[in-house]
Amino acid sequence: MVKVLRQYYSLRNIFFVVIESFLIFFSIFATLLLFVPENEISQNHFFLFNFAVMITMFIQASIYYADLYEIKNVISPKSFFVGMTKAFILIFFLSGSCYLFLPFAIIPFEVQAICFSTVVVIIGGYRYCCSFVFKHGLFNQRIMLIGDGDLAEKIITEINERDDCGYEISYIVLNNSSEKIFFDTEIPVISDGNYQGLCSLARENKIRKVVVALEEKRGNFPSEELLKCRIQGIEVLEGNSFYEILSGKLVVDQLYPSWLIFSDGFQKSLVNSIFKRTFDIAVAFMMMVVCLPLMIIAGILIKIDSRGPVFYSQERVGRNHKTYNI
Repeated sequence: MVKVLRQYYSLRNIFFVVIESFLIFFSIFATLLLFVPENEISQNHFFLFNFAVMITMFIQASIYYADLYEIKNVISPKSFFVGMTKAFILIFFLSGSCYLFLPFAIIPFEVQAICFSTVVVIIGGYRYCCSFVFKHGLFNQRIMLIGDGDLAEKIITEINERDDCGYEISYIVLNNSSEKIFFDTEIPVISDGNYQGLCSLARENKIRKVVVALEEKRGNFPSEELLKCRIQGIEVLEGNSFYEILSGKLVVDQLYPSWLIFSDGFQKSLVNSIFKRTFDIAVAFMMMVVCLPLMIIAGILIKIDSRGPVFYSQERVGRNHKTYNI
């Protein structure tokens, strides 16, 4: 997992998006070089390169807003084709808007059709291969889970239900005082009431992470074994933090004051704040310009169909309890 702007992203999923970006770009660029009619534009490779970059950005933005980067939609053929249909409707609208400002850059419709058909075929084949990798758990990272309460159960459920999580539970270590055994029997369970040898077991099975999801840590915490794991280069993670990495959510009823005190969520970097605000304004302005024709049409239709103002307004509370209208 990689943390970017306080969000966790799987390295495998990052590679998935990056490789798809290159495939989309090269398929568009190659199609333009082969099929654009002989003229000044076709001979200007720099222009075709920039045009391919622009269309690639449009396609990936459309794919993102069609939820096609949700791995469940990568795996499902139906969701993929429905999402691609939505994405290409948005792409044609975005590219058409650009042609209003750059009429000299118009590419013949038949060439665009070839471009998008090539992209669909290549993305479809690539995503089929990726779905095979996700479904069969190839390259999954092996972890050991210590705990047997609600938090541990949530972690197991999240891993079992998400093919893209990139983790595989190799062992479950039950609490010394536990009498509950509700886990999937296919996962080896250690329930002898003794934490001795956990580090050796983790090394022998090439386990990269140990997740501690104990609900009661006082007097029953495997400090010595976990310290050995850290020394041996095995990462040790607190259960709620690991669940946040997996799902982007926290188990609120499992939060303790110590977790909040040592959490880095309260830290706000000036650089990150400036970057985020600049990015928000730039993207909002760009989308406003691109979508302006559609917004005007929508406004006219609203006035024809409904009474009252075109814009919906509502009071909200923002930072430092300051109220504003959205």
